[in-house]
Amino acid sequence: MVHKDLTDYGFKYPIPATRSFFLCNPYEFTNGGYKMGDKESNKKKDWKKVEDTIFKFEKEGDSVEGILQSVEEGKNYGNKVYKLKGDNDVTYVVFSTTVMESQMMAVKIGDAVKIKFVGEKENEKKGQNPIKIFEIFTL
Repeated sequence: MVHKDLTDYGFKYPIPATRSFFLCNPYEFTNGGYKMGDKESNKKKDWKKVEDTIFKFEKEGDSVEGILQSVEEGKNYGNKVYKLKGDNDVTYVVFSTTVMESQMMAVKIGDAVKIKFVGEKENEKKGQNPIKIFEIFTL
């Protein structure tokens, strides 16, 4: 048994069926050695730079929405960091507060979520920053 159209894979001569591992290997053999992919995947690609946008809640009514991609432990103060995939493939990074974390426990990775900044409430502890209040919405 002989495979046909092997010239598409860089082979000049037919190969017996026992050598079919070359056809399912992600590397293809050419006269210059092995190369990754096929002819279509080796064409020039339009690469997009991956950038995260840090979203800051500055005034009442500010909101961000997207698909929850990940929840990570923050390096400062132990608060969590949420990554949301928004429109146009923008990844938003949201640094949480204690109040936000308690509400976000109901949201699972892959869920659509909207985080809205409602306002601030005076902190009962003297000398502490005001508490930021958020509303969390899911679909």
